[in-house]
Amino acid sequence: MAKTALIVYFTMTGETGLLARRLGVALDAAVERIEPRGPAPDQPGLGLATRLRTRAEAIVGLRQPIRPVRLSPADYGLVLIGCPAVLGRVPSPVRQWLSDHGEDLPPAVGFFASTGGPRPEAMFADLARHANRPPLATLAVPRACQGSEREDALMIGFVKELLPALPLLRQQRVMV
Repeated sequence: MAKTALIVYFTMTGETGLLARRLGVALDAAVERIEPRGPAPDQPGLGLATRLRTRAEAIVGLRQPIRPVRLSPADYGLVLIGCPAVLGRVPSPVRQWLSDHGEDLPPAVGFFASTGGPRPEAMFADLARHANRPPLATLAVPRACQGSEREDALMIGFVKELLPALPLLRQQRVMV
């Protein structure tokens, strides 16, 4: 059966990537990483400078060029977008992905974030503005919870919020 959900994510330390892959397994979703054209923020030895640049770009609202992606959100009934919460703003590579692919998003979207600081709600609001639609659900996993039973509980709650949309999406894909 074709996958009905797509998870796209950007990571600065690798934590959001782990979360994206776990959600991909839980939802049987296709998973794709949003990668900047320059060095990846989680690349050993280059990460700090790239992370600082990404934070500065998020604050002033710039977009960072990204590498081409393989998967189109137009091919899926549900798209989850994940990234770290950068000072309450969408990181520049995600902003660029939304600029490139936002018109192809389905009505059903969800947002998730790994957070090391405050303000994930502000980042989710910024994501909704750039995506031009509200999410069905959001998930914020604080760094202190990562890899714990608390993270598992947060993920289960997020997946439960999304599940009602999945049978309908599968049914719609079969009818097309």
